[in-house]
Amino acid sequence: MHTRLDAAFERLGPRLKIAARYVLDHPDDVALYSMRTLAERAGVAPATLSRLARAIQCEDYETFRHSYRAMVAGRHDPGASFAGRARALKADAGNRKEAMREQAEAVVGNIDNFLASGYRESLDLAADILISARSVQVVGMMSGFSLAIYAHYVASMAFPNWSLLRTQGGSIANSLYDLSEEDAVIAFSSEPYSRATMVACQDARAAGVKVVAMTDRRSAPLARIADVALVAPADSPHYFPSIAAQVTVIEGLLSTMLKRAGPETLTKIETIEAARHAYGEYWDEEKEASSARS
Repeated sequence: MHTRLDAAFERLGPRLKIAARYVLDHPDDVALYSMRTLAERAGVAPATLSRLARAIQCEDYETFRHSYRAMVAGRHDPGASFAGRARALKADAGNRKEAMREQAEAVVGNIDNFLASGYRESLDLAADILISARSVQVVGMMSGFSLAIYAHYVASMAFPNWSLLRTQGGSIANSLYDLSEEDAVIAFSSEPYSRATMVACQDARAAGVKVVAMTDRRSAPLARIADVALVAPADSPHYFPSIAAQVTVIEGLLSTMLKRAGPETLTKIETIEAARHAYGEYWDEEKEASSARS
């Protein structure tokens, strides 16, 4: 991508040249910062960066930025493996700024990139698919497992038709065999992508099941087979991809669903909350103090 940008430089317009010159001089900034922050540093509008990406035949700015992330990671490990990232992190320890701030900047950049991606249509379509489905199967293995658990835990308070795909003591086929076009799957997967998640979604699609994907790139295998994909980057200076932006998207999706669903969702939340209080599942300071005194 860097070579392609350099070759195209002379044919670019004045504003694009300003952006291109900054990118050519500061490739690490493309990898690290959000589009908005990079535009501020380059002295151009964020839209100029999007135009620059398209000018060198990139599908969108996210694809452009991902190539720079891969290039920077590749300096330390061509496969960008977890171990390679960890080695790079340690090797660069003397040059890095405070780790917490760097991680936070990466997370904010991921969220900014999602918000700049024209997400609204995809978010609304995903919400409509999941609301109208007879049942929703939540799928996530490896790095997607914690996201699947969180999405299921929060969603099931309002939507009783959500189930978490479980592989312990059984097989994926046991959970998917009776799904049909009336049902939906929401699946979570980021690079390196889980084979089991892909197989489950391929089988679901073959049965006519609607698939909502949450992944890290538009070119991700899960995004290519899904009916709708919510793409939240997982870029991180850490050795493991960040899930923070995807957690934010989960929360935004469930908020959108709640606003669009019927009043029965509120009744469900109220019922579950009351039951948790009745079973003593929440800490109650006054009750605990009273029990201690007695």
